[in-house]
Amino acid sequence: MKTPSVPSLLCLACSCAILAYTVSAQSAAPNPATPSAIPPPDLSNLTPSRTTPFKAGDKVTSIVIDTNQLPVTKTASGSRRDVFNGPSVTLNTFESHITTINPGDSAHPPHTHGNEEMLIVKEGKLLVTIKGVKYLAAPGSIIFYNSNDLHGTLNVADVPTTYYVFSWITDKTPATIPPPSVAPEAPSATTTTK
Repeated sequence: MKTPSVPSLLCLACSCAILAYTVSAQSAAPNPATPSAIPPPDLSNLTPSRTTPFKAGDKVTSIVIDTNQLPVTKTASGSRRDVFNGPSVTLNTFESHITTINPGDSAHPPHTHGNEEMLIVKEGKLLVTIKGVKYLAAPGSIIFYNSNDLHGTLNVADVPTTYYVFSWITDKTPATIPPPSVAPEAPSATTTTK
């Protein structure tokens, strides 16, 4: 094996040094495709969140509501916090409340209503029945009830279950069609099995 000459070694060392410098300079240089750091938001002059529900019939306006501060009303199956129940810019009535159901209870017997309704489960688990089909709704689940679909819920967790309710009425909302007489889909608060 032939030993490399000193000039060849110097040339190889210089090439390596130039390559190392080029790589480090490129990694240190700002990349125009990478966004710069986002400055922290200005949190001065904040408007406090609303801590009281809208009065029934008041127009629902753009607002932030601290639902943890809303008054709690005890019910036969748990509790309820009213949020709003009035017209908005596009809805004849926009209603929201927060329901908490004790283990083994339901807020009310299976029922229907003309308005559409959406629930978002915050904590616990619900057995949801819609037109005879059963679902399990865990935290983060969204439940939607179409107009006049028979539906019911039952808390199947061993802790209270809390969910947010949103319902609305528009010019197209039909009248409520009473459900046919059928076996209950979920126990009511008055026929609770714990």
